[in-house]
Formats: sequence, structure tokens, C-alpha cells
Amino acid sequence: MAVLRWLPRVANGGVELNVITAHGCSGDELRRPTHCPTLGAPFLRHRLVLARDAVRTNGSVPRTITGDVEECQRPDNFDPAKVLGSIVICTFSEGFFNQISTIRAITQTATTLDFMGFILMANPNFGDYVAEPTIFSSPGILIPKVLDSQLIMRYYEEKTYRDRGGVVTQFGARARINEGRNSVFAGEAPVVSRFSSRGPAFIDANQNPLDVLKPDILAPGHQIWGAWSLTSAFDPNFTGRRFAILSGTSMAAPHIAGISALIKQLNPSWTPAMIASAISTTATGYDSSGEVMSAESYGIGELFPSNHFDHGAGHVNPARALDPGLVLPTGFEDYISFLCSLPNINPDAVRSATGAWCTTKLSHPANLNHPSVTISALKGPLVVRRSFQNVSNKTERYLGSVVPPNGTIVRLSPSWFTIRAQRIQDVDIEFNVTEVLNQFTFGEIVLTGSLNHIVSLDDFTANLLIKLVSSSKVSVTLEREVVQCLQIHRFVIITFTPQAVEHYKLISKVNNKLESTPPGSLPPTPPIFHPLAPTPDIISFCVKEELCPSSLPSFKGQQARVEVRLREGIAVNIKR
Repeated sequence: MAVLRWLPRVANGGVELNVITAHGCSGDELRRPTHCPTLGAPFLRHRLVLARDAVRTNGSVPRTITGDVEECQRPDNFDPAKVLGSIVICTFSEGFFNQISTIRAITQTATTLDFMGFILMANPNFGDYVAEPTIFSSPGILIPKVLDSQLIMRYYEEKTYRDRGGVVTQFGARARINEGRNSVFAGEAPVVSRFSSRGPAFIDANQNPLDVLKPDILAPGHQIWGAWSLTSAFDPNFTGRRFAILSGTSMAAPHIAGISALIKQLNPSWTPAMIASAISTTATGYDSSGEVMSAESYGIGELFPSNHFDHGAGHVNPARALDPGLVLPTGFEDYISFLCSLPNINPDAVRSATGAWCTTKLSHPANLNHPSVTISALKGPLVVRRSFQNVSNKTERYLGSVVPPNGTIVRLSPSWFTIRAQRIQDVDIEFNVTEVLNQFTFGEIVLTGSLNHIVSLDDFTANLLIKLVSSSKVSVTLEREVVQCLQIHRFVIITFTPQAVEHYKLISKVNNKLESTPPGSLPPTPPIFHPLAPTPDIISFCVKEELCPSSLPSFKGQQARVEVRLREGIAVNIKR
């Protein structure tokens, strides 16, 4: 069943690691994926031959140039004397476009005819193509961009001499393929991969949305270099090899499995649901530069800002998952109750899939105690509950704040609480519709702890649909609404978004200052207030010298200034 919630669904992400190589061409270097260099690299260069210029002749008449010639798919298409010891330029054509031609066929041709190496270039008639690093049995390089291919062809034609009939009389171009098993760290990361499964989840073939999040988490699954079985028949290129580089869910899922094993080793008594919660509630939706994580579209080279249907709770953070502060415990019976509460569910199907009968139901499917809350059709006021267990060994105070999805008002009850070690705290989440949007929208709930645990619950809505995940995001950005400064009794919490960990020390600085302040000098706690609507007294008290421009750490070298505003529930804005 697609709705079995004890099975986490893992999305695929690219990391800040790329396998590169260099192809020397008249002094210019083009970096692209490959496996091994040509003989004598990086010093020796070899003759460069375009595949169509090396076609075997039929007597004095050259063979007709076909797609499999340009794509170097068959050895019998070529004149052995012209390609021997040469780097042959093959061209992405109709065969690759229709997924008939293969890199393996090129390498077999290269091996049979003793190519020094090969290049598979993009074709202007078909546009850029997607190049994934792989293991070649002979030196080779992939040039997936048309602009790069045109540079190579311009150099090739300048150095190649032809007779009046267009037949090559002298191959003057020279090239080499450099080492390609090196790595560089560059570009946006992480990025949701093009092939990663996206949400929303559906309950049936009619695509009725399901009240669960899809995917649950994002993990590295693109261009992963790892151990490989010598006898594997998955890909002939990898047969007999101890390592392989692959992409897909089969690469992302082992990351989550390994992280789960580490958490279980540290916390042997934790259930699978607690481990899954810890992983989800400590994930991040931001990339290494502090910006919202991007996702690849189906257009080559195109990126767009991702949402929770792309990255789930966010990119996994193993170190933080070991100390989540709070987890959401869930048992087998809870999952059965969830399944039995789904609309139009067949109890026999639940029995067949799980071996359990439908004896109880949840009041609403979104009441499954899961680190996400999805409401697929929010038509009026709705209250759902989440139960949090303190898995640390100390008592901690948590303050809740809400950034509601568009078209909703979201309230927490209680909005703050103190929870002792290993105890459980219930939090009711009340949703009210303010505008029917008939589309997916997203928000966030943040529980900030006095011991630096921060649990953020991301909301999303479709027809108003809401998702809740928890994660520790403590950071600052400029030019956005940034800081909330809230006071409960004698404890002040400052929450920053999105991620910039260097500003985390600001929280400790303010807290230490307040702890040393005599109790009588603190302003009185208002009897009732909403976390996102602090009173002016609290604002003026929180925004003290600690937040003045002279003491505020700069972000990316940019000087910040502080404004005190009471706008849309944001207490303090930091801007350039």
C-alpha cells in the first residue's frame, strides 16, 4: 500500500561534490565527467578526428553518414587507419535521443579500433543532454552543452584541411583527456535531483490527495561513489569492479539507513518512529549558502526554489539528528488507526497488507503523530494534536511560534511549555481558513528550546493542505523578516531564519545577559499573548544593546541595522 507511513520515502539530492575532468583544446580546458585520461596526459596530445570524417569508404565512395556513424556505435563504420591512436569525436544524435544508442557501444568501438579516446558531444539539433559520470573501459569524455561542443568544432575545423569535395586531407587538431577521477566542491548544494520522486501523495488512481507528506526526507542520491559487488550484473560497465558511481533512490536510501543505524546505536531504546522523527525534525530546507534549496526541473540546467513536495522535511543532517531534543513517538497501532481512518478505505485491504483489523480510527487522518501534518481538504476549523517526547536528560522550556500557510490562521495550545526529561507534552494545533486558495501553500511552526533545541514544523496546504516537520533552523538573512524576540518570565528566545549558524551565539549572549539581570528589573509577563504578536513592552525590552548595529555580527560581510516593527507579527527586522 502506498500509504504505509512506517516506511519513510526518501528523495534524491545532489551534493556539493562533482566528478570532473579536463579536455585540452588549443589551450582551452573544458571540465566534464569521465573516467580515465588518455596516454601521456597531461603532456601528450593526440590527433582529433570527427567520426563522420573517418567513415569507411565503399571503393572510392564513402558510406552514407547515418546516426550510428556519428554516434560511434559500430566498428565496421570506420576506416581503422584514420581512427587508430586518435581521439574520435562522436555526436549525440537520434539514437541517444531515442535511448537506443549507448555509451557502452562507443567504448566497444573504441576498444576494437584502438581509439586513443572518444568525445561524445552535444548536437545543436537536439540541444544539451544530461551527462552522468560513469566508468568507461577506454578514455572518454562527455560534453553535454551545445556551446562547449561548438567551441571544440570551431577549433577542429580551423585545424583540419579538406579538398574541394570536403574530404579531409590532413587532421591537424590535437587534444588530450585529462584525469577525471578528481572531485571539486562547487555550485548550489544540496539540490533536489531531476529524477527524484515528488509529492503530493495520492490515495487512489483518481489522484485524490492523501493526508501524508511525500517525500519524507532528502538525502544524497546523485553521483554517489560507493562499494560495489564484483559479481553484480546490474551494469556490465561495473562487472568485476569494487566501486561504482550511481544515482537514484538506491543511493539515497542507504544514507538514511546508515544514519538510522547510528542513531539506534546511540539510543538503543528508540523505536523506528522516534528515529524517523529525529531525522525529519533536524533536517534543513536551505542550501550551503543559506538560500532556499533549489530543485532541478525537467528542463536541462533549469532550477527553481524547492518546496516540501520536493525535499520533504529537508536535507538530512546526521550530526543534529543525534540530539533532536524532542521526538514524536508513534506505535504500530497508531499506524493501523491512521490507515483505517482514510476515506473510502477497504478494511480488508488494511488486513491484507498489515495483518491487523480495523478496530479504532483517528478522528482525522492528520492526527497521526508524525513529524509532518498534511490536511488535504481544510474546509473549516480543525484541531489536530502532536505529542512530543523530551529525549534529552534535562528539563527544557519550549516556546512555540507560527508562520501560517497562506489562507490560514494557525494557533498552538499551549504556545509554550516546560517538559521534563523523557516526559510527553501534547500540543494542539488549530487551523482556521481565512481564504480558499485551491492550491498548495506552506508555512512553519517552530518550537524553540532553552537548551538550544529548535524544532520547526513546516506547514503546507492544498485546498488548504498543511504539513508540519521539525528541524533546527537558527540563522539570519538580510533583506527579509528575520528576528523574533519573545519573553517568557525571565527567558528570552531569539529565532533567526534561514540558516546562518555563525549568528547562533547571539542567543546565548542575550540569554546569559538576562540570567544575570535581577528579577525585579524584568518587565512583567503579559497574561495572554500570541508568539507571533509580541507586545511593544517586550519588543523594547528584547531589543537592547545586544542587537544594536555595533554588536550584531555581519552576514557575508554586510553591515546590518536593526529596525523595531510590529508588522505581520515580526518583532524585529534586520536589513542592509
